[in-house]
This record gives sequence, C-alpha cells and structure tokens, in this order.
Amino acid sequence: MKKKILAVPFFGTLALLLVFVAGIAVGTVYDLQISEAFVRLGNPFGMAFALVGKYPAYALFGASGILFFLSRREKRGAFGQTVSFLLLFGLPLIAGTLYGYDDINESVSNAALSCFLGIAALAPAEIGLYFLFKNADKKEAFNAGMAFFFSVVIALALCFLLKSAASRPRYIFLVSMEGGTRYYQPWYSFNSAVRKAFPDESSSSFASWPSAHAALAALAVLTALFPRLNEKLKGKGAYFFLASEIWTLIVALARLSDGSHFLSDVSWSALIGTGVGTLVTYLIYGRGFERKEGKPSKKIKKGKTKRHDKKEDGAFEIDL
Repeated sequence: MKKKILAVPFFGTLALLLVFVAGIAVGTVYDLQISEAFVRLGNPFGMAFALVGKYPAYALFGASGILFFLSRREKRGAFGQTVSFLLLFGLPLIAGTLYGYDDINESVSNAALSCFLGIAALAPAEIGLYFLFKNADKKEAFNAGMAFFFSVVIALALCFLLKSAASRPRYIFLVSMEGGTRYYQPWYSFNSAVRKAFPDESSSSFASWPSAHAALAALAVLTALFPRLNEKLKGKGAYFFLASEIWTLIVALARLSDGSHFLSDVSWSALIGTGVGTLVTYLIYGRGFERKEGKPSKKIKKGKTKRHDKKEDGAFEIDL
C-alpha cells in the first residue's frame, strides 16, 4: 500500500523537501551574489505578491471557523448555537483583520482602514469556501478545520520567533546604506549587532530570515484536503498540491526579486510551511488524533480477535 501525505506519495513529498534543502545550501554560500544579480527594487511583480502572497493561508485560517461551524451544525441549545456562530464569523473576521494589518497596512497608513480592507478582501474567499464545504461530513469538517487552524498558527509563531532571534538585515536595507553590503550576515549568524547599530531603523529591516510570505504561501498545500470536504473534487488532491507548490515558487521569487529576502530565506520558509502543513496533517489523519463520532470502542485483548481493517505493515494513507 502506498503511503500518501496530502494526496502525494511520501517519497514525492520527501523529494520536494530536499529541493528546498538544496535551495538553502546554495543560498547559504551565494545569497549575496544571487541578490545582487536578481534584485530589481520596486518591481511590480514583487509589489503585487507582497500584497497577495499570504492571502490563501489567511483564507484557510478563516475557513477553519467555517469548518468548525459545519462540524457543530446539529448542536442544540442557546450555548451550542452561540459558539457555532462565533466560530463561523469570528475566525474569518480575525483572519481578515490579521491580513489587513499584516499586509495591506504596508500600503495604507491607517491601521483601522487596513484591517477593514483585509476583512473585505477575504470575504469573497470565505463565502466561496462556505458553499464549497457546506455539505462536508461533520468529522471531515472538524479534522480539516484543525489542520488549517493549527498549521497557520504554528507557521506564524515560528516565523515571528525566528525573525526576532536572527535579526538578519534585508538586502533592500543593505543597498540603502552607503557600503551597506558590509553589514550582510548569513541566516545562521543570529547576530543582533547590526540591528543595535541602527536603533532608529524599522524593525522590519532586520526581519529577513525566514520569509513569512513564503512560509504562509507554502501552507496552500493544505488545499489538497479539499477533496475530503467536497465529493465533486474527489481524486483531485494531487492537482491542488501541485498548484500550491507553483504558488509557493511564484511568491518566493517575488520576495527575492524586490530585495525583501535572500534565497536561503525563501527556501527555509518553503521548507517550514510545507513541513508544518504536512506534519500537522499527518498528526491529525495519520496518527489517529482525528475526531471520532460516538463513544470509543472497548479495547480488544491481544490474541482474541483479529482486526480485519488493519493496514498492512502499519502504513498510513491519506487517500484523497
């Protein structure tokens, strides 16, 4: 039996992760030279994907609230109904607010307006996902909601913590300074000396590694779970996975092209995003932590009864 994670054979996923590792290795040695040859400051391609690169991840985060609502749609009583509707509207609103504050705020100076625009921008996606998932099985809705929610939260937390610890100057900061390339530091240095030398500079200038845009773009791999939520998409999980990796590549190239990140930044981030999404999915579906309907069955003593549904050699399969 073939092992699959997110509708892709295990060795296919492993090969993809090794490509990201190769990008890290090349970037570790040639980051500065690659940026000097490739970067075009202020190019439209980079600006466009700086704005929309994280959009799918925030849409999935908001969709987790929709899925939790769908998994609880038969809950009765005022309290159960209130919780269901809080999940339905609360998480999409939080997702839109985060998207606006995180990305749109770079173009619109007013924070409140940015948050409103973020909510408005995500609304069509959330409405579309509601109708896409509305007939989903309750258990499948709950499991996918857990995968979407925790993948985004973990990826955001990792990026924030690593950026704060590394304090790596962006390439765009280096070229803005006279002789700025002398302030270049590799991703593994974890040295805040340059940041301390420029206390008046925005903290964003020292948030090069890793790229949150590329990490969240890579979480689009979770769209490979869509066929579990809509029968009409059955068998198309691999196409969603492939489309997500193309999206990740485009966003990574965009962030590299405008000097916001180095090759090692986006390669690490693609590894983080894909790895987090894959690991969370495996833990939910492959290790049996998914929501069970009804009461758990009693333990069967060893040697008494054989389970006929046991998978050969302990293999797990996420078959979409």
